[in-house]
Amino acid sequence: MLVPWLVAALALAYATRDLSLAALAAALAPVALAPFVALVLALSLGALACDASALWLALGRRQRLRALLLTRGASALLSVLNYGAGQGGLVYFLFRHHGVPLAAGTGAVLLSAAALMAVLALAVGSAMLLGALPAHPALLLAAWAAMAVVPGYLALAATRPAPLVRVRWLAPLFALPARALAAVLAIRALHLALLIGGHWALMALFGIEVPLTAALLRLPIVFLIGALPIAPAGIGTTQASAIALFSAFAIGDASARDAAVLAYSACTQIAGMAVLVAIGLPCWRLLARAAPTPTPTPTPTADPISAASSEASADPSGPPASPPPKACHE
Repeated sequence: MLVPWLVAALALAYATRDLSLAALAAALAPVALAPFVALVLALSLGALACDASALWLALGRRQRLRALLLTRGASALLSVLNYGAGQGGLVYFLFRHHGVPLAAGTGAVLLSAAALMAVLALAVGSAMLLGALPAHPALLLAAWAAMAVVPGYLALAATRPAPLVRVRWLAPLFALPARALAAVLAIRALHLALLIGGHWALMALFGIEVPLTAALLRLPIVFLIGALPIAPAGIGTTQASAIALFSAFAIGDASARDAAVLAYSACTQIAGMAVLVAIGLPCWRLLARAAPTPTPTPTPTADPISAASSEASADPSGPPASPPPKACHE
């Protein structure tokens, strides 16, 4: 448990080794508070909406989207700890408040998260091949590996290897038809575009004038490093990678440039976590008030998306299915 915090501390220490408090204060002074708060709020709400929409598709559209928005909002409180905690909480909430069996819920959440990671990997691989990072044989190999993630997964989904399909919590990864998988990936591509646009605008508020093409190439690398489960909530690793990739676009001497990027990255992360807490607490309370009540398992329909999801959720060892409580739909 201490290792991730040690990684975060070391990354922060490395990123701030040449910075002074005076330089950091100077970087914060010209930032307009109202546009900053508005951008962080819009970015956080948009990301949660994309999460809920991707999960809705991964579950075969059998749950109400509004109910999933509330559930994702409640799990956002756990996301403050780290991405994995938020996803684990989402599986539990789906089981308790939506009657989704644990295996089916795990698979759907995994599919939703894997789609985001796949889109990120594709963007990062493209950026590396286009020269966003220094040329190096190891980096080139990593770029091609990242580029292969999406076509590799689509090939697995098309061939449906029997050993993987038989694993209950992996079933949703292979159960959805191609058009449903494409829809999940499209939502995640929109999610990534939202993140890039929001962070590009946030950097401008801190005096970091990044060309849009450079932002398109480099920001996915920062996002992917921040999502790695090596530091709590990406603290430290996000700041270190942002400084390495964007300090050249700030103004002033080296210390002033690093301070501007650190101020942007740290303030955005802290404000984003505060927004998640502000959203998560009321959603958690609303969800907690709704006592789960068992209901019949939904009947599979002729729709291929619904039928595929029903196959993944028809687990004979799972608990009785239950409809979402009324409070989840209000």
